[in-house]
Amino acid sequence: MASDPVTNYNNQGSFKSYGLEVFIRRHLTERFFGWISYTFSRTITRNSPQEAYFDSEYDETHILYLVADYRLSTTWELGGRFNAHTGDTYSPISYGVYNASLDNYEGRSQPGSDYSARLPTWDSLSFYFGHDWLYNTWKLTLRFGMESFWPSQQVLGIAYNYDYTEPQPQTGISNIPFLELRGEF
Repeated sequence: MASDPVTNYNNQGSFKSYGLEVFIRRHLTERFFGWISYTFSRTITRNSPQEAYFDSEYDETHILYLVADYRLSTTWELGGRFNAHTGDTYSPISYGVYNASLDNYEGRSQPGSDYSARLPTWDSLSFYFGHDWLYNTWKLTLRFGMESFWPSQQVLGIAYNYDYTEPQPQTGISNIPFLELRGEF
């Protein structure tokens, strides 16, 4: 939502959000449990009553999680998580204007193009193995695995070259090994 350019306090914009969330968790056997979570969420906004609604910067249309854990024995377990997420919205830069006072280019967007583009949908898979050491009054757990195990990297944003003529996707790190040590008293 945008403030009025003259008074700075008279905000004429409006904002709408609606959605649905479903969560199911089940112990399918004594050793195996899992859950599934799906969220549908639409968030739209407009800067004034005369304008049409457009996707908000906070719009996350679809989010899906599938999680499973299997207890191999009383001390060993393995599990994993799959996540799929609609890409975030962003305002694309259409061209650059040279600012001689600062000796650099400044990006400009076309009017009405606020949050009109969306980053690619991303998926990730994480898995782990864990071992528990049981003591009289406490438990020590060691987990090791891989986060964001996927052949393609998640696109986190868009960067541009110096004069805003070439957009470049900015990606995150994938295939991250981890080691977790936890004590429970």
